[in-house]
Amino acid sequence: DDFEVALRWPGSAGKDGGNIFFDEELDIGRWKVGREGDGYIAVARHCLDVIYGISACLDENQLWGVVVGNSVMYGSFDNFVDKIQNESSYETSYSSNFWTRTNTFEGTIGFDGIQISHRWQY
Repeated sequence: DDFEVALRWPGSAGKDGGNIFFDEELDIGRWKVGREGDGYIAVARHCLDVIYGISACLDENQLWGVVVGNSVMYGSFDNFVDKIQNESSYETSYSSNFWTRTNTFEGTIGFDGIQISHRWQY
């Protein structure tokens, strides 16, 4: 595997042999969400591609994000899932400037009132 970024989700194909699973898991658009006991995780994937059984993208520019929480923070897993579905945001943009020979990739992920942004210029 020669991916810049890849997600080895428990139970997915790969080096873990696919023998670990969450108590609950589901896909919500670009978000992959799981629950183990009273702990929750959500991963915002740049793309929905699966290569050799692994979530990975071949795009040169990628934006991924992770949210972790538990039942104390979000109540039930259903509440956490609802927040991911209805209150998260994911935005990317790409621009190229011929005159300065620069490319710019910008991305922002938002969840639970927090926005995290990054800008790459090359």
